[in-house]
Amino acid sequence: DDGDPMDDHDHGTHVAGTIGAVGNNGIGIVGVNWDVEIMAIKFLDAQGSGSTSDAIDAIDYAVNNGAAISNASWGGNEPYSGPLYDALERADAAGHIFVAGAGNGDIFGNGQNNDANPFYPANYDLDNIISVAATDHNDNRAGFSNYGATSVDLAGPGVNILSTVRGGGYQPLSGTSMATPHVAGVASLVWQQNPTWTHDQVIAQILGTVDPVPSMQGITTTGGRLNAAAALGNPVPPPPPPPPVPSPFHEDFDDNSAENFQVRAGTWSVAGGDYDVTPTVDDTSVGAISTISLVTPLPVDVELHASVSANPEPLFFFNYLSNAFLVFDYHSDLDFKFAGLDVSGGQWVIGERNAGGWQQLASLPDSSITG
Repeated sequence: DDGDPMDDHDHGTHVAGTIGAVGNNGIGIVGVNWDVEIMAIKFLDAQGSGSTSDAIDAIDYAVNNGAAISNASWGGNEPYSGPLYDALERADAAGHIFVAGAGNGDIFGNGQNNDANPFYPANYDLDNIISVAATDHNDNRAGFSNYGATSVDLAGPGVNILSTVRGGGYQPLSGTSMATPHVAGVASLVWQQNPTWTHDQVIAQILGTVDPVPSMQGITTTGGRLNAAAALGNPVPPPPPPPPVPSPFHEDFDDNSAENFQVRAGTWSVAGGDYDVTPTVDDTSVGAISTISLVTPLPVDVELHASVSANPEPLFFFNYLSNAFLVFDYHSDLDFKFAGLDVSGGQWVIGERNAGGWQQLASLPDSSITG
């Protein structure tokens, strides 16, 4: 009742950091929304306790002063409160989203079923309430997290969440209190991106874009965990592209010769990681990837070299090709072509490595090679 919202418990500071800690500043952690206004409203004391009547005042204050979303990382198994329900219904009528933690289980820390044992305010049956369970980094339900097939909507990350605490520090905490601000932060992002949407549309977007996870199937209304990127309409980023491969090439081994193969400089691990092969092209004008005709003779100003290191022991193939091994048209460790010098046979060997193993496709006498 004094207008001073200063935190004396750390809980509120931690939640606020998850919602909106600024990013790209070289300090600490980042929140879900790097550009958000937070209205701090305090109705709990230093021990984390407070009255329902003060909670009602806090909700009304938020709505009446223009807050669009409330993060309610608080609640209990207290009896149903008509006045608290009415306050949340007023918030719903005003287009205000109320994101509430589903609760942290019984006195032993075991998650409870909110369908059978209501946890308020998360359990109030109002369209503007999003009830949030907690998952760990493996998408398993946190053991402490409450759940409910009809009363809990989705899960958010809530185990060992690093965020801000008083005095400029950072600390990991766990609870549905930590999962709830992830959802509140995403709600603010979605609304910023779609400022003409109603609160019902924002909620529907969040609940309709969760990642389905087995741990939430049958115990939440969505069966999923929050996905911020999907809620913003962004597809999941594709995996990084594979290393570049040479441009397509063609060769005809029917006449026992190879022409115009692609040389690719670089390092690859072949044979399950046993060998590192580094081919090089001496002539800098040729470049790292070049077309070179294996004919008689090769241009005297182009030399092909390859160093091979074997760990722990060379395979038979490398005893056979002991001086040089050149990889080209590389696609994977089991899909590439090679040129190697067979010392004992005095010849260059052209072949390929595929699912069938090492295949010799053509050869040229060593005396025909210059360089």
